[in-house]
Amino acid sequence: MTTPVTLDQALTIARQLSPSDRARLVSQLVTELADLREASATESSATDAWTRLEAFWQSIEALGPAAPSATEQLLEDRRTRQETLEGSDHVHS
Repeated sequence: MTTPVTLDQALTIARQLSPSDRARLVSQLVTELADLREASATESSATDAWTRLEAFWQSIEALGPAAPSATEQLLEDRRTRQETLEGSDHVHS
């Protein structure tokens, strides 16, 4: 039997993903949460489900940015490519 992954472990792994893969991960999780909401509709009121979803989004926002922006990532990739091609003495800041 495998040990369940903790939230901290999942976040550590998620932070290693590219920004586009993180967006896909969040999209998939939201879809799964929506499916759970539908499945548990008989167990709780719709208002309660929306309240929990709002609390989820607030917890995500509270984490703050987990990675550089797409622009920052592109600039870093460009710098790295240029450094690889020309050497570190020729890189423009």
